[in-house]
Amino acid sequence: VRVGVIDTGIDYTHPAFGGCLGLGCRVSYGRDLVGNDDGTPQPRSDPRDCAGHGSHVAGIIAGNDQRILGVAPNATLAAYKVFTCDEDGGVSSDVLIAAMEQAYLDGMNVINLSVGGSSSWSVFPEAVAAGALARMGVLVVAAVGNDGTQGLWETSSPAIDASATAVGSLENTYYLGGHITLTKANTSSLRINYAGNDDPADIGAVPLIHVASNGCNNVTMPSLSGAIALVRRGGCTVAKKAKAASSMGAKALAVYNNVPGQLFVFATGERESTGGIPVVGVSGEDGERMAAVASGGGGVVAEVRWEAGIRVFGNYPRVLQPAEYSSWGYGPMFEVKPDISAPGSIVYSAYPVSKGSYATMSGTSMSTPYLAGAMALLVSRFGPAAGYMISDHPKLQLAKAIVQSTATKIPWPRNPTFISPACRVGSGMINVEAALSSPAILLPSVIHIPSIQQSNSFYLTKIQIHRSGSGPGDGTFSTSIPETADILPAEVDFETPVVTTEFLANASTSKTLPLFTVELPELASAGVRITPPLTVNAPYWFGGAIVAVPSDPALHSIRTVYVGITGDIGDVPIIPLNGSYPYLTITPSTNVSS
Repeated sequence: VRVGVIDTGIDYTHPAFGGCLGLGCRVSYGRDLVGNDDGTPQPRSDPRDCAGHGSHVAGIIAGNDQRILGVAPNATLAAYKVFTCDEDGGVSSDVLIAAMEQAYLDGMNVINLSVGGSSSWSVFPEAVAAGALARMGVLVVAAVGNDGTQGLWETSSPAIDASATAVGSLENTYYLGGHITLTKANTSSLRINYAGNDDPADIGAVPLIHVASNGCNNVTMPSLSGAIALVRRGGCTVAKKAKAASSMGAKALAVYNNVPGQLFVFATGERESTGGIPVVGVSGEDGERMAAVASGGGGVVAEVRWEAGIRVFGNYPRVLQPAEYSSWGYGPMFEVKPDISAPGSIVYSAYPVSKGSYATMSGTSMSTPYLAGAMALLVSRFGPAAGYMISDHPKLQLAKAIVQSTATKIPWPRNPTFISPACRVGSGMINVEAALSSPAILLPSVIHIPSIQQSNSFYLTKIQIHRSGSGPGDGTFSTSIPETADILPAEVDFETPVVTTEFLANASTSKTLPLFTVELPELASAGVRITPPLTVNAPYWFGGAIVAVPSDPALHSIRTVYVGITGDIGDVPIIPLNGSYPYLTITPSTNVSS
């Protein structure tokens, strides 16, 4: 199975990728479409990674050595380098499309695109190209984006295309970290748990200085020479805080959370991105305790110790919850994105040998290759049919339908009684074992409900159970009580959407036919009536899931999600109003000389 990685390239000299490039190697195909210099692209044959992002992505898909094991470790990789060594420089649509075309010519079964820009349209060139590849049987897996704090409508391109599989990110089940010990004369020492992917064991015992500002600008900082800087989260990125602290002489940076009760867990990559210093995160409560000790005078000394090398901590309180940074849907034409979610936070994977060989990173860039690896396993199981469109569903490939139908529900963190909305997590969390073993799928994968404006209205549709070709050749499934998602206000807002459960009791579904049972390989269908919560002041998004439960407890339930809007989608404002702004105006035309 061939998986193309369109990214910063792959360091094929890494042991996780076999150490060579070309036919017979783990990385069998590749091309550099940009060269290492900024400016005009200078294509060449060597796609070796000099930035790190692409190698990390490839390691999640198919890395295989003594330290990491990818989702599909036997897959054949191809590296299509579309970024220079400065990966922050971006990539143009023409270069991205050229890489997609080359991947098709090289016979890729799956293409991973951990790239994109926020708030996109399906007519963007790279999105159109992704749709064309999907229609030709290629499974295109793309990151939904890292703009989760910007609110709704932030789906990236090419993930916005209906046929592409857009992937959201979930928090990991584990994190890396250690302990900070604070000592002060005549005061009991404090031992505080921290999270961080860098090893600060070489720092020793040094002073702790609390930076009262947000730490985003060195102009507002005191001298930090030889000390550990303590700053509060917020105002700018962790990397910017670290570079500012480093410029003032800090040996390390500790960032405490601005959210009560949560350890600040993150990944910063290599020290190059943080001004050359290690960065750790602590909880808001522990940060306040550290700040109080640091501000009390008396020769405070912070001793940083990484016990027994790199430590792995479990029971992270936000385990497998939607990552804060993961972008919300929908698309501007009511595209339901993301399609599915996968773990993407604090992922340990390969990195260029010249930069340390391994690193921990976070983002939908990391959840996307997890899904791409799962797609490779499905291609291995089903062959080229995994990329074929399903009859009567012209934009839905078999493998995509399987992973959506067998996804595991994700409870809504603010109220675990309900499931997370589809515009946050798609169909749920990828369940690779269920995808490879389930004998059936439930179609359609997503039920779109058009605007419903009249009181007592409902939406009538049909669901079907299809034989998937996976798992045993028999089995019995019955429809079950639907699950309900939270309700979201539909207005545009540049903040995380406010979610309410006030009207959940009014969002309901009922089957218009008796509870049906299907014995595979028969095809069964049933009518479903979905009644939206019309007591809500329109417009509001609503949604949920319909689940078919197998009689065999060894099999996994299959599901379809539904989404709709009360009121007229045309009433949703395109730009949020701020008093009298924004507004259109006409100014008198002038000539150049004036």
